[in-house]
Amino acid sequence: FLGRVTPKNLFPTLGIPLPAADATAPTGYRVQVTVRGNDGTSSRVLQDYSESMILGPNAPRTNGATFLNAFAAQSAIAQFVVNDQAFVVLKSIPIVSSTVVAVDPVAEQKLLGVGGDFLTPLRTYDRLAQLTGPLNCHSVSALSGAQAKTFAALSANLGIWAVNSAAHCIYGTTSTFAPYVRNASAFPPMTLTATFSSTVSAPTEVNRAALSTVEKAAVTRIGVVTVDLSSRLRPFSGSDLAITWPGQTASANPVYANPNSATTVGPLQVDSPSVKTSANGQVSARLLPRGILQPDGSPGLSSEDLALGATQTYRDSLLQAGPTIGSADLPGAAPLEVGSYLPAKVRSGAETNDTPLGAYDPAAVRINAGSSATGLGDLEPTLSGLGVAAQSASAITSIAGARTMGVTDPVDAVRVRVVGVDGYSDASVRKITAVAQKITALGFTVHVVSGSSAQAVLLDVPAFISGPASAEGHPTQSDLRPVTRSYTKLGAATAVQADLGSLTSALFLASAIAALALLILAHAMALGDRREASGTMSVLGISRRQRFRWSLNEDTVPIAVIAGCLLTAIGVAGFGSTTRIMLGATIVAAFSACAFAWAGSRTPDIRPRLRRSTRSRMLSSRAGYALRQSRSPLWLTLSRAAAIAVVTVTASLVVTLIPDLVAQTSNTRLGAFAVQASAPINIAAAGLVLTSAVAMLISLERSEAARRLGEYRTLINNGWTPADVRRTSTTQLVIVFVLAVILSAAGVVIQVLAGLAPSLGLQLTALSALLTVTAVVSFLSARRSLTERKPIAGKAPVAH
Repeated sequence: FLGRVTPKNLFPTLGIPLPAADATAPTGYRVQVTVRGNDGTSSRVLQDYSESMILGPNAPRTNGATFLNAFAAQSAIAQFVVNDQAFVVLKSIPIVSSTVVAVDPVAEQKLLGVGGDFLTPLRTYDRLAQLTGPLNCHSVSALSGAQAKTFAALSANLGIWAVNSAAHCIYGTTSTFAPYVRNASAFPPMTLTATFSSTVSAPTEVNRAALSTVEKAAVTRIGVVTVDLSSRLRPFSGSDLAITWPGQTASANPVYANPNSATTVGPLQVDSPSVKTSANGQVSARLLPRGILQPDGSPGLSSEDLALGATQTYRDSLLQAGPTIGSADLPGAAPLEVGSYLPAKVRSGAETNDTPLGAYDPAAVRINAGSSATGLGDLEPTLSGLGVAAQSASAITSIAGARTMGVTDPVDAVRVRVVGVDGYSDASVRKITAVAQKITALGFTVHVVSGSSAQAVLLDVPAFISGPASAEGHPTQSDLRPVTRSYTKLGAATAVQADLGSLTSALFLASAIAALALLILAHAMALGDRREASGTMSVLGISRRQRFRWSLNEDTVPIAVIAGCLLTAIGVAGFGSTTRIMLGATIVAAFSACAFAWAGSRTPDIRPRLRRSTRSRMLSSRAGYALRQSRSPLWLTLSRAAAIAVVTVTASLVVTLIPDLVAQTSNTRLGAFAVQASAPINIAAAGLVLTSAVAMLISLERSEAARRLGEYRTLINNGWTPADVRRTSTTQLVIVFVLAVILSAAGVVIQVLAGLAPSLGLQLTALSALLTVTAVVSFLSARRSLTERKPIAGKAPVAH
């Protein structure tokens, strides 16, 4: 970064058609000039004035002749005549700073690949200067042959609005050429509108005293001309600001070299205590206003100053040595434009993720919808380059060109590209780290930017000037809050990898816990049947050890499959967090299988299902029967409730974790890309986990209802109706789900106390929705299982 150059005077030049040869009376003209800018929030007036002029009939018709006696104006100055047009210089427009950077064009082009083709003219000029020595307006005339053709091609006229000022010796004949390529979209939006009118009655004289009559006289409108100043401006004050007369074509494009001031810019001023990072990694800060500047760069003092485009600065202008530009009487550098470029094309064609320096395309400042600004979009840089938005580089020169401009030690940073790194991997990280350590050993400061990415930062912008001054002289200010700007986050790839790993682990953990809970519930629900079979086997003389092995054989194959997957995962991914979860799940599954197989091998007490002494009381109360069924065995009811609670609490936690992890991962541009790429598989995995858990719960509930179908048939044969049976079964499910809700609420409270729930409201909503869906589907499924087959008719119902 070489600094900023700020031209002191940029004069628009107006070409007025000369009077007809037979004209006998002067002509009075009135020109209304308005310069407007747009900072992204609104279009604002930067300059507004009226110019009255008188052009006499005796104006000279010779090119280059002066015509002072034939012209009078309030502030405009007559200059010369070219091709029947009298050229007049108007007031200077607001100043615009240009940012200048230097690169090694050979290394930079190699780094950028195809996107760096715009640097070829710099390489060509440097090779020419190495052969010929320093070039200026004197020495270039001595070139001949191929060298003369090369220079002519580099310094050719760059278009109707771009006379090459250095080649025309505007910066002095002894100033050494310094090549640069120009950013074609560097300057903020700024337009000049000129409204031309002529007086109805002709003035009697051509002098300043007669101007008062022109100001008050009736006029006839001639036309309006609009000039896009942002496309006309050039760095180093080599700007063509010719204003054509309505209906005329410019016959000359005068360019003036004006005095420049060279400065550098302090960083954006941030209130340090305001810097915060939210739980999902979003960074925010508050900016500090530094002062108010007029469009000409001086401090705003009066209401008139503030009324015309005053801006609020958020950076400091530092008086340091910068580029030294020559003039007619002061030798220096003669900036020679040898090409141009568009930052968007550089970024799209570059082979690197982020083009070096950020000078080609600085991060845009986006105005958020919550801002007080009426027009939403990107915030534009101020004319001085001291606002919120960063100013793009206006000119890029070579290292040799920087030294010509007086910057003897221009190299601030060297970017190193490590050979053999084709993608992001652990091996690549180790290789880059090793190179960085070797460079550090040489005494340099190293920043590893491989795997880095842009991260959005919320900026609170107070006291933003959004309108002209009030009657008291105070500018209209409003808080522009918040805006979003991207900064480079080092190590973004590692952070994204960790976040995506957390997301995968969360989904895997949810599936593992849900599978374990349902496995244990399945074991619990099968325990009664296993014990009845164990009793039969005991009567046949089969030992308990044999009965235990018989029960355990049912789980041998599933546990073997899980263990095989665990060993495969350890061999592929090592002993990481995922394999630890799989190991824990395998151990719990094996312990559960062993525990329930041992409990199922126990010989049960053989008792009748219905006792005559209590039959009347049981049959008279359907709700009482449902309560007794839930109480005996109570552990089975609690196991069903606990399984539902574990599945729903785990699923609801995943539902709340996924948006938080996605938000954290998507903070960077790289993270957003990674999340977008992995979203389908993660959504599918989450949906599969939830769907499988609900499906297994429903399957178990249907199995439980089918297991009790014989009891319900007996009840129907003893006077109950199918509606009574369905109502009793529903009551039992309600009891289970009431217990599940209590356990789920306790689980959520524990999560909140442990700090695991990122969003309590979202988790409670997800928990309620999951419980409701599971309960409804379970009720309907259980009712259907009871009515799939008709009860077997037995003896006649007993009357009570």
